[in-house]
Amino acid sequence: MSKINVKLLNKIIIINLFIIIIFTSCNFEESTEQHIDKYLSRNYSKLVLDGNDDFSYFKLLDKDLKRNEVFLTGEIHGTTMNTELELSFLKYLKEKANIKYYLSELSYSDAYFLNKYLDTGDENILKELFEELKDTPGCTKETYNKWIKVYEFNKALPNDKKIKVIGIDIEHQENIAIHCMYSLIPKNESPKKIRPLIKKLQDVYENNGVTAKFAKDFSLDLKKDIYGCN
Repeated sequence: MSKINVKLLNKIIIINLFIIIIFTSCNFEESTEQHIDKYLSRNYSKLVLDGNDDFSYFKLLDKDLKRNEVFLTGEIHGTTMNTELELSFLKYLKEKANIKYYLSELSYSDAYFLNKYLDTGDENILKELFEELKDTPGCTKETYNKWIKVYEFNKALPNDKKIKVIGIDIEHQENIAIHCMYSLIPKNESPKKIRPLIKKLQDVYENNGVTAKFAKDFSLDLKKDIYGCN
């Protein structure tokens, strides 16, 4: 076979393989979408959020509660219905699965202050938090009111059944993060080794000197102090 024919044959094989891959991929995507559509058409439940907490609209999930310990729900940012769904899910999962922790798309610091609010009912804590969250997707009237309802719900639970908020997101607002660290400073004298960093934090915070640059530099200083690296 001539070199020209071999080259031509190789080109034809490559082109055919490319076409097969494209069509196989398309068919796979179509079959996957069809499979998902078919599954959802058989596994859905209409939600009627009318304030009635009989949770009949969550019946579809009942069988899954016994064999799972972590339950995740999705959301679309900026959708008003999110807050109603979150609260309904929280109440349902508390009653049916006795959940103890509410994982949320919040930072550790956000969760710290929300837990303080849930423990004390001091709405000033909630107001200060939302003031810092202004102009973010999480700062809405509906979300603010949701946390008030969560407090009322949690307040009625026995102490050993109360829900704690766990923040699993990164820190986005430096003021909240620094305020949280400041709040965690022990009342007694700090250990000598970390005293300079704590003194630096106290001086800046108490003199309203917190800036994005300070938060960044202070975080790097903490990292270096803890891990001994730059």
